Amino acid sequence: MNMKKKKNSFFRPSLFQLEDRLTPSAYVEPIVISSNPNTRILDLTLTAHQSQQPLETLVNGSITSILTSDFLTYAWQINDGNGVSSVNGVPSSISSGDTYPGPTLKVQRGDILRIRMINDLDNLTIDTVNPEGASQLTPPSDPPVMEEPINNHVHGLHISPTGSSDNVLLSVPAGMGFVYEYHIAANQPDCLYWMHN
Repeated sequence: MNMKKKKNSFFRPSLFQLEDRLTPSAYVEPIVISSNPNTRILDLTLTAHQSQQPLETLVNGSITSILTSDFLTYAWQINDGNGVSSVNGVPSSISSGDTYPGPTLKVQRGDILRIRMINDLDNLTIDTVNPEGASQLTPPSDPPVMEEPINNHVHGLHISPTGSSDNVLLSVPAGMGFVYEYHIAANQPDCLYWMHN
């Protein structure tokens, strides 16, 4: 049996950064909305609707901002709380918007987070573009989507799923609304938690 000694070879990982491949525009921190320190409430109205939003994409190797239509987003209005936007490092007060991504919500232990959800996702006009560039609403075999139910759900918060709180089985139909109320426990650990609709 002929056994040759194998030459040692080593795996040499190489790193390349995203910036080496493309240079996206500067990251902008989302708007931060915090509870009112006097009332200890963050009360926000979120209206699900279709809007136009600018999205960055690569076009012929260049970062390009394209205004999209029929984008499903939430317009928001602060009813009780404080909204702060930072433009070039300068903070400014803000009370409403319709942005993608949505705002960051900041509450403290013992606060109440009240979210008034309004579903305006009826009479939808979902327009997609196929690879050939021709516009089409939906595949011919599928009926067009005209309305969409919504729900709200949090991850990580110690919140009951009963009543008007974190009920994942609740479905808010188009043209209707619902008020979610989350009582943040006094012993809730500090963390970054997720809420999605």
